[in-house]
This record gives sequence, structure tokens and C-alpha cells, in this order.
Amino acid sequence: MPKLTIRDKEGVIVDKLEVKPQSNLRLAMLEHGYSPYTKWTQNLNCGGNGICATCGIWILESEPVPTHW
Repeated sequence: MPKLTIRDKEGVIVDKLEVKPQSNLRLAMLEHGYSPYTKWTQNLNCGGNGICATCGIWILESEPVPTHW
């Protein structure tokens, strides 16, 4: 199962979650009790309609290969 690493704003690992393949990032975070929103974007929460883009991120089978140097 894919793993989702949750980090705090300093980059420290807070948790590593197992998520179902083909999961949606926003829904996977909410299911595990984490919010994809900051204190500023929480008020702009569109309920999965694309403003912050977490609803458009899908978790595949495994960790992605970096595409940058």
C-alpha cells in the first residue's frame, strides 16, 4: 500500500499513513484526521472543488520518482 508522509511546517515528519492505491490526497488526509488546509485556506475551503488543488492529486501504487534534480 502507498505511504503518505505528513510533515509539519518545519519539515519534521509527524506521521506516515498507509493509504489505498488510487486515493485522493484530500480525502485520504481527512480520513486520517489531518486537514489539507492551513489556517488561512480553511476559511476558503471549497469542499473538493479545486481551489487548493489537493482534490486533484491522486496517490498511485507507490512513491513517485522525483522529476527534478
